Amino acid sequence: RITKRARESALPLGLEVIDVRLKQTNLPEQNQDETFARMRAERDREAADEVARGEEAAQRVRAQADRTVVELVSEAQREAEIARGEADAERNAIFAAAYGQDPEFFEFYRSLNAYEGALKGNNSSLVLSPDSEFFNYLKS
Repeated sequence: RITKRARESALPLGLEVIDVRLKQTNLPEQNQDETFARMRAERDREAADEVARGEEAAQRVRAQADRTVVELVSEAQREAEIARGEADAERNAIFAAAYGQDPEFFEFYRSLNAYEGALKGNNSSLVLSPDSEFFNYLKS
């Protein structure tokens, strides 16, 4: 529009306008405030978009970290259960070998464990018959 007007104005003077370029524009005061307000609003929108993208990326990282934690904990629990099972199997094998070598000692050992379990804690009162098998090793 500006180039067209400049050409029309220059023709009667014998000039030909090829190109018009603006170096600076001065807005009227009432337009300047609105223009700056639009510019601020655009920058605020771009900033909000960046914040939203950052929060989305942070959420993805947190979700991945939570998933990794769950996977690692469940793998550790699985390995712990396997180790407990193997230890229980070894303990049972040792008990079976001990029982096979000396059944009477093994019975004595199990009775001691039963006494310890029964008398643990604050309440160590038991009501039992005097001829109960629980007292077999205490009578000797």
